[in-house]
Amino acid sequence: NREKIQTQIEKLRKSPQKYNLFVDGKEIKTGRTLKSVNPSHPQEIVGEVQIATPKEAELAVESAARAFKEWSKVSY
Repeated sequence: NREKIQTQIEKLRKSPQKYNLFVDGKEIKTGRTLKSVNPSHPQEIVGEVQIATPKEAELAVESAARAFKEWSKVSY
């Protein structure tokens, strides 16, 4: 409901969340971040995310390739 959404927005305004990368089950901090802003109020930061480098992208692709054999057997 609208009241719950407003409460969450107020929490974000007071303390934007920080999000790390997760690759191959491991949390990664690259030291480089990107601030995520509220599109209707660009001056309002709602979060901060780690910026992946080609190294992290390569690790993610390798991890996905290793996991594919098992995950491809999962039925929905």
